[in-house]
Amino acid sequence: MSGDFNSKSPRCLSFGVNATKHHQKAIESLAQRITEHQEKIRLKSEKSFPDEGLIKHWEKEIYAFDKAIQQGRKRLGQ
Repeated sequence: MSGDFNSKSPRCLSFGVNATKHHQKAIESLAQRITEHQEKIRLKSEKSFPDEGLIKHWEKEIYAFDKAIQQGRKRLGQ
């Protein structure tokens, strides 16, 4: 097998499909985690003495998840 790259080879095309599925699944998973974290923040904020440190932690994670979603969409050409 040579080191030449052939973008039309079946092997390369199937990799592209798998990569697309992988990125789409990752985006869906991250979106679900954002929803879960938003619910945690909502519930924790309703308490008499909400844990501000934990809320800030979840907010940082939401920010990171959102950035990862943006990167995934960019890779998918969206």
